[in-house]
Amino acid sequence: MFLTPGGTVEPGETPRAAAARELFEETGLLGALLSVPAAVAVRSFRADWAPTLSLSYGAVISRDAPLGGEKGQPPKWVDLNESWESVFPEDRDRIRAYVRRLAAEHAVEAR
Repeated sequence: MFLTPGGTVEPGETPRAAAARELFEETGLLGALLSVPAAVAVRSFRADWAPTLSLSYGAVISRDAPLGGEKGQPPKWVDLNESWESVFPEDRDRIRAYVRRLAAEHAVEAR
């Protein structure tokens, strides 16, 4: 089952800093997160949890970067052109649209 890196914001930590920390803890990747959240949602991450505010941030990282992360939760790169099982299947199209928008913006900036 696919789930993007995530976790909780610790006391004294900003949501963006928490996202960068969770990215490193769960994938071993250090990446500069983009300044604006990629998505905002209110959802329950487990059936026995109350819904919480979720902020997702994007980071541009080379797919050649080696993955590390936490024991028992091996990270992997996912090809966005293929279908994948997800904890939140409704996110697939949102993730694809976000990546396409980032690629289009990067192409314009590169000119």
